[in-house]
Amino acid sequence: MARKTWTVFAAAASALALVLACGGEGPPAPYNVTVSNLAGAADLRWECDVGADRFVIQRSDTVDYNFRDWAWKAGAEREFIDYEVVAGNTYYYRVAAWYDAASGGGTSGWSEYSQPVSVKFE
Repeated sequence: MARKTWTVFAAAASALALVLACGGEGPPAPYNVTVSNLAGAADLRWECDVGADRFVIQRSDTVDYNFRDWAWKAGAEREFIDYEVVAGNTYYYRVAAWYDAASGGGTSGWSEYSQPVSVKFE
């Protein structure tokens, strides 16, 4: 079986402004991402393969997906509750995972982002 590798290039000053250039498959992205209105807060949940060391959650409040970094979670966590929401707005979220070679994952790198999910607050 051929070994799959990926390379990460930094762009700009943000650690999240990373571009994944794949040689084969990159690390697995979070999946089964859902968001719901939990008593006036956005309850975001996801699944991810074993080995992710941390996650970045990005949020957009526009339909054109103008995402920005919103929160970080440890690798064992699979939920984020966003209390910074306003009635009448729709919010879009996506999640990416960081895999660290030092944790036994082979090569360090970011996954691609999950498909965006949205929730509207009435």
